[in-house]
Amino acid sequence: MGVGPIGEGVSGDSGVGEGDLGAAVPGLRVTVPYTGRACPAAATGRSGQRRGRLRHGAEDGVAVSGTVSRVRTMLGGLRKRTAPMLKSPAVLSLGARAVFVDAPRLRGARKSGASTGRAILIAPPGAGNIGDAALVGAFLENVAGPITVITRYPGDIRIPADQADRVEIVSLGTLLYGGLPSFVRDLRRFRAMLPGAASVSIVGADIMDGAYNFRASTSRAVVARSAASAGVDTRVLGFSWNGKAHPAALSQLREADRAGATLFLRDPLSVERARRDGLDAQASADIVFSARSIDSQRAQTELDALDTAGGVAIVNVSGLIDTDQTGAYVEIIGGLRERGFAIVLLPHVIKNGPDDLAACRKVYAALPDTAQVAFVEDVLTPAEVRGFTERATVTVTGRMHLAIMSLMKGVPAITLATQGKVEGLMAMFELPYLCVEPGAGLAGRVGDALERVLSDREAVSAAIRAKLPAVQELSAANFRGLPRA
Repeated sequence: MGVGPIGEGVSGDSGVGEGDLGAAVPGLRVTVPYTGRACPAAATGRSGQRRGRLRHGAEDGVAVSGTVSRVRTMLGGLRKRTAPMLKSPAVLSLGARAVFVDAPRLRGARKSGASTGRAILIAPPGAGNIGDAALVGAFLENVAGPITVITRYPGDIRIPADQADRVEIVSLGTLLYGGLPSFVRDLRRFRAMLPGAASVSIVGADIMDGAYNFRASTSRAVVARSAASAGVDTRVLGFSWNGKAHPAALSQLREADRAGATLFLRDPLSVERARRDGLDAQASADIVFSARSIDSQRAQTELDALDTAGGVAIVNVSGLIDTDQTGAYVEIIGGLRERGFAIVLLPHVIKNGPDDLAACRKVYAALPDTAQVAFVEDVLTPAEVRGFTERATVTVTGRMHLAIMSLMKGVPAITLATQGKVEGLMAMFELPYLCVEPGAGLAGRVGDALERVLSDREAVSAAIRAKLPAVQELSAANFRGLPRA
C-alpha cells in the first residue's frame, strides 16, 4: 500500500474543503492502494527487450493515469464529506486553540494596563448595507488614533474621506466565513497583528445570536475568545440577543466571555435575555447613536423638488421581510399622501440577497401617482441618510438603523419587528407601539401607529428627545477604555 499526506504527490486539485488541509492539519494522511500491473517477461534479444520496455512503459502509464484518476475521485468525495465538518464551530474552535496554544505567554508579554497601538475593528459585512457603514462610521468618529478595519473583501466598507489618513483596511476573507484550512490561515494573520494592537472591537449588531448565519456568529465569538485569551482588550460592540440563540453561538460566546471579552448588549431586553443565558452582559445602546456627522446636500436636492409644506415621510421597504409587502406599502404611502406628506422612498440595503432596492422598485411601480415621491436608488452614506432624517416628520421602515438615525433626530420611526431586536430598541424610548409586526394586516397596523404619532407628533418627538441623552450615554459605554476622538 502506498501512503502519502494529502496535498502531496498528486497533481491538480488535491485540497480538501477550502485550501490545503495537509498544511492546516499537519500529519493528516490518506492511504492510496497501489494498483499498477506487473511487467510481462521481456522478449529475448535486443528488439525483444526494446519491445518489452515499450510495452512496460505504456502499461505503467495507463496504470499511473488510472491511479491518479482514482485518487482525484477519492479526494473529491472526501472533500464533499468533510467540507461541512471543516466549517463546524467545534472544529474551528479547536483550530483557533491550536493557533493560540501559547496564549498564556502572549498574555504575560503584554504590559499591564492599556496598551498603545492600533485599534482593530472587525467590521460587519457591509457591501451596500448603509446600517453596516453607519456602525463603522460611528466607531471611527468616536475612537482616536490609528485604526485597522478588518473586512471580508476590499471595498466592503467605504471609509469617509476625513478619516482615511488614519485608517487602514485589511481584508481577511475567511476569518469569519471560511472552513478550517483557510480560517486557520487568516487567524494566523490576525494573530500577527495583535502585538501592535491596543484593542480589538467586534461589531456585534444583529450578528451574534446566530439568527441569520450561525457560523458567522460563532466565528466572531471564537475570534473574540482568541484575542482576549492573548491579553488584548477585546469587546463585542452593542448587539442584540433574541433569547433563542443558536446553541453553538451561545456556547462560543460563553467561552469568549470567560476568556475576558467584554460583551455590550444594546437594549434592556437583550441584556435580560443574555444574562438569563449565563452571559456577563454589559448594558449599552447601539453605537450609531454616538454618530455625529451629517451631510444635508443630497436631502436638500431631493426635497427642493417636492412640496414639503405638509411634512416629509421617509418610507423604507425592507428586502429582509419574506412576504411581498407591495400592496401594504402602496396603501401606507397612499394614506400619507392623503395627509399631505411628501414621500422619500429610501432603500437601506442594496446588495445581492435581501435587497431593499428591488422591493422599493415594486412599490414605486405600483403607486398610482408618484408626483410627490422622491425615490432614492443609490447607496447613500450614513451622513447623507442623517441629512434626510433631520428633515423628516415621520419614518416607516423595515431597517433598524434607519429607525435609529431617525430617533436620534427626534423623529418617530414606525419599525417592522425582526429577530426580537426592534422591541428592545423601542423599550429604551418607552414607545412600544412604534414596533409593528410584518405580515398580513401590515397596512392597518402601520396606519394605527401613524394615527397615534400624528395625532400629537410634537409630544411624541419631545418624548424621544427626552430619552436621547440617556440612550447616547449608554451608546458611549461601548467605547469605555478606548482613546476617545
